[in-house]
Amino acid sequence: MNKTILICASFALATLGTSPTVVEAAGASEAQQSSASAKRQRQKQRVRTADSVERTTTATSRNGRTAERRVTRETDRDAGTRRTEREATGPRGRQASSESLTTRTDNGFTRNSTATGPNGGEWQRDVTGSYDEQTGYTRTQNTVRPNGDTVSRDSNRNWDPESQTGTRNVTRTGANGGTQTLDVNAARTEDGAARSATRTRANGDSVTRTQEVVVDKDDE
Repeated sequence: MNKTILICASFALATLGTSPTVVEAAGASEAQQSSASAKRQRQKQRVRTADSVERTTTATSRNGRTAERRVTRETDRDAGTRRTEREATGPRGRQASSESLTTRTDNGFTRNSTATGPNGGEWQRDVTGSYDEQTGYTRTQNTVRPNGDTVSRDSNRNWDPESQTGTRNVTRTGANGGTQTLDVNAARTEDGAARSATRTRANGDSVTRTQEVVVDKDDE
């Protein structure tokens, strides 16, 4: 399975799924490598204005090495946009950064993100999310890796309150074009709930897992 190193961040305006991970890796993982057993001091600072907030976290180890992470968010409520910038510097001076712009739409949002790792590699990610009363919540995510490979992830979640059933479908497409799918069906029953999930690999092999929860109301 082709996995994207990026993690997608609060999709609801969130982090660049992957970019926060790349950025935090420069500060967090390097700080741990500098002195795993050292007792560190951590300082946090927050500066807030009417339409922005900046958070700075500085960690200092017992040997005096420091790592810093800065996150800045600017929100334009009239335009329906939020810009997030992240910068991280590890104790050895390695740096990483990311920037994302989230825009509200009539039925969801779009997010365009870029992240630059400590070695200079650049990741790009575009995310689109939407909600429809009939089809539910749909999200499409395309990521371009530093080597030019493109991977994607499409997902849909839906819940029918009338029938008390829900579905979740996820399709991942790797850089070589292979796809993997996950199909989940859930339903409330008279005495609990039932759930089945089928995962299909790129080679066509599949595995299904079923679960059932029964509640004994007499014991409540």
